[in-house]
Amino acid sequence: MNPLTRLLLAATTLSLGLSSNALGAEAATPNPIKHSYLVMGARTAIIGEDGQVAWEYKGGTRDGFILPNGNLLAAWVDRVEEVSPSKQVVGTYVRSAENSEIGTVQRLYNGNTLVTELGKRPRLLEVDTQGKIVRDVPLQPETDNAHMQTRMARQLRNGNYLVPHLLAFAVKEYTPEGQVVATIRTDLAELGGRPQENWPFTAIRLDNGNTLVSLTHGNKVADHPSRQRQHPRLPHPRQQGGRVQHGRSGRLEDHQRRCRRPLQGSLRLPAPGQRQHRRG
Repeated sequence: MNPLTRLLLAATTLSLGLSSNALGAEAATPNPIKHSYLVMGARTAIIGEDGQVAWEYKGGTRDGFILPNGNLLAAWVDRVEEVSPSKQVVGTYVRSAENSEIGTVQRLYNGNTLVTELGKRPRLLEVDTQGKIVRDVPLQPETDNAHMQTRMARQLRNGNYLVPHLLAFAVKEYTPEGQVVATIRTDLAELGGRPQENWPFTAIRLDNGNTLVSLTHGNKVADHPSRQRQHPRLPHPRQQGGRVQHGRSGRLEDHQRRCRRPLQGSLRLPAPGQRQHRRG
């Protein structure tokens, strides 16, 4: 056998051995973790790991979570409800008569519930377990259009609140006393300016200090650096027709197509035995 033949034979044997080991390792790898998820909007439902509806409640929700106790905490235009898996309402907050919409609900670390009201007196509220308002923070949405004043506000770990204001093209950070201490612009040239209508809908403060903002109508998700850096970036965007868009879950799209109105949002739920983490 000549040296070239021996070399080719050795290479082939090594390749087959590596392939066999890789296949064996793949076969030995346990099944990847799967997640169910909560969808809100025209439908309020938990979609199971098999893509089927595992649980469903009244539609028309605007924000919500599955709490550690298994209950649903959700906001509708006129109220907030905490609902048990057996669909018993165990807690309610009803919107004040002076305002016209509710845009946010979040259970806070201290046990209170964060709510935003939109209308003549836009405000951010903390409501205790008895339904009593214990904090009332006036908001500055820069518009009288109640529906477009704000969406999913979140409390930060420092106690401040991160609030998207759609028509102000801004995410504002408020102190509990109502002072605006930081503003993130979403009408920057890097994002296409105001003609792109990048209305901020959701803002999440990341562990690295950046702020991830979803921009409704502009169909973008932008990663805004902390104050030390200036320019936002679009994480892994896909260009389609000159607009930056991001892929969505096929299963989520299936459920959205079945609804007469778009889904308001979705929340991935932890696998059994895992703890749900909340950023903010």
